[in-house]
Amino acid sequence: MPPSAVSLRRDRPSKQTIQLKNHILLQLTQGDRDTLLAEAECVRLPAGSTLARPGDEIASIYFPDAGVISVVSEMATGHQVAVAVVGREGLLGVGAVLSVQSYVQRLVALVESHGVRVCADRFRYVFGRSDLLRRATLDALGRRFVELTMVAACNRVHSHRQRLARWLLLITDKAGQRSLRVTHDTLAQMVGGPRHAVTVALNDLRGDGAITYRRGKIDIGKRSVLMARACECYLVQTGFSPR
Repeated sequence: MPPSAVSLRRDRPSKQTIQLKNHILLQLTQGDRDTLLAEAECVRLPAGSTLARPGDEIASIYFPDAGVISVVSEMATGHQVAVAVVGREGLLGVGAVLSVQSYVQRLVALVESHGVRVCADRFRYVFGRSDLLRRATLDALGRRFVELTMVAACNRVHSHRQRLARWLLLITDKAGQRSLRVTHDTLAQMVGGPRHAVTVALNDLRGDGAITYRRGKIDIGKRSVLMARACECYLVQTGFSPR
C-alpha cells in the first residue's frame, strides 16, 4: 500500500517542502521518485487558467496533487466539448512517451489546482527503467481510454440532465469537495450541449434536491439523488458496480 503523501523538498528558491499526493508518484519507490522529481517544478493553477493549448509542444508531464484539470476538444466551428477530467489519480502530457509531439486539446483548471511538472525527457528516462512507473502510467492510460469511449457514447444517448449529474459527481469526487464555482459556458462544455439545456438540467437537479445553485456556485445536496439522476457511465468510469 503506497503512503497517503510524501514530501518533496525544493532547495530552489525557497527551500519549501511540498506534500505530494499524486497517486502515480506515491506508487513509485523512493529512488525512482527522487530521480523523476530531481528537477521538478511545482505549479499552481488558478481556476479557469490554461495549462496547455492545442498545438503546444508536449515538453513536460504534469502530475496533479490537488484540483481538477479538464481536457477540452475544440472544433473548427468554435464548439468546445470536455472529454475527460483528471485529478490526483492521473497525469497529463503522457503522449510524450507515445511519440505524440503536441497537444490536440486544451487543458484547463476547473478548480484551483496545483501539482508537479516534470521534463518530458526525464519522464521518458525513468519510464524506460521503472516497472512501477510504466505500470501506473499504463493503468492511467487505460482509465482514460475507458473515459473517452464512455463520453462518446454518453453524449449520443443520454440526456443533458444525466450527463450533468455524471460530470458533477466526477468533478467533486476528484476535487474532494462538495462545492464548485463554474460558469454556464463551462457546464455547456461538460455536457456537450447548449446553455439553455444546461439551465433546464440545473433546474431539474435543484428541484430534486440533488444540488443548490446560486450565482455560479453549485453545492451538492443529496448525493444519493444526484447518483440516481446520473447515467450508468459514472459507475463504469469510477469502477463501481451497480449491483
